[in-house]
Amino acid sequence: VVHLLKDRKMVQQIGGKVVRGILMIGPPGCGKTYLAKAIATEAGIPFISASGSEFVEVFVGVGPARARQLFKKARRLAYGSGACILFIDELDAVGRSRSADLGFGARTEQNNTVNQLLVEMDGLNARQEDVIIIAATNARESELDSALLRPGRIDRKIYVDKPNFEDRQKVFQYYFKKVKYDPGIDIKKLAMRSVGKSPADIENIVKESALIAARYKREQ
Repeated sequence: VVHLLKDRKMVQQIGGKVVRGILMIGPPGCGKTYLAKAIATEAGIPFISASGSEFVEVFVGVGPARARQLFKKARRLAYGSGACILFIDELDAVGRSRSADLGFGARTEQNNTVNQLLVEMDGLNARQEDVIIIAATNARESELDSALLRPGRIDRKIYVDKPNFEDRQKVFQYYFKKVKYDPGIDIKKLAMRSVGKSPADIENIVKESALIAARYKREQ
């Protein structure tokens, strides 16, 4: 994705289109937001972040209006900087499959917000501004609206799963650098004992150990 963003002129000369949308799927605490920020930093382009819950509102028309404002800001930044990444966290809060309303109006409002998102994504192609949407969710893929995931919209999928043994070692090493610790700690053993833990869990283990050390008046 970073190479495509950096070489977008070459892609356009060939006649191709830059990636429009990427969906990151995986359990919570596995670094989906960090990955999106890393892509923006590596490519050197602006990064806008929003949560799916920001679009969900009791008042009629607020969700679609927020979607329009967000995409307007993204297009303005893309025009000035060449491209822009729009990150939508917890996409399932706003992008669930559209269905009939049961009579309370909330479902219709969410359907309208999804419709507005679809219109804005198609509008990007017409204006030729490089706004790349990166969405993250820990819900099942089947819960999202199929129109959002069709080719030309959020069609690339990246599965961000829990770390394996080697990755857990690296995560432990990274978070231990942030605290004073005994060099004799066996990080490999810790990685073996933390099967199924997410990076967020590992960060919490290290922070908790620092709190316990402080409680017992230890220096490390």
